[in-house]
Amino acid sequence: LGRHPGICQSLPKPCRDAMKGMFKTILLGDEATTQAEIAKFKVKHKTLKPHEIGIPSGVGSVTEYMDSDRLYRKGTPINSRASIVYNNALAKSGLSGQYESIKNGGRVKYVCMKLPNPWKENVFGFVDILPPELELDKYIDHEELFEKTFLKPMRLILDPLGWKPAPIASLESFFG
Repeated sequence: LGRHPGICQSLPKPCRDAMKGMFKTILLGDEATTQAEIAKFKVKHKTLKPHEIGIPSGVGSVTEYMDSDRLYRKGTPINSRASIVYNNALAKSGLSGQYESIKNGGRVKYVCMKLPNPWKENVFGFVDILPPELELDKYIDHEELFEKTFLKPMRLILDPLGWKPAPIASLESFFG
């Protein structure tokens, strides 16, 4: 990750911590041991709360990307889009007074969402916690988040070694 210094700041802390442990496994172990550790972390990742696995990001602009209906326009960056969806959800749910809205220049965490969901969006932002009143936890796409926040950065290390993050089933093993 040395050639990609900004990548670590844009990852959730549990993923950064798991990667640090993974470096030791890679250096002292082998591909199978590394794959087992990745599988173990994947199980743990699915148990983490949205605020623990949300992708941290700054938001340059929220208002610049909104149209007259306070919806996002085509081409809106994912962090701004997630922020607009969150702000609209707070307003429509009557939660604006209970939770801080996301403003231009603010910080956001966002999660990937399974479709369909109540907000009909594949991404959802929040400031500190995903408001439990919105009941969105069951729509979080843990597979997509794990891919984006853990496997993709790990591939920067595994690919040059010729290692895969999970065992590849072969016809030999199937019939063997």
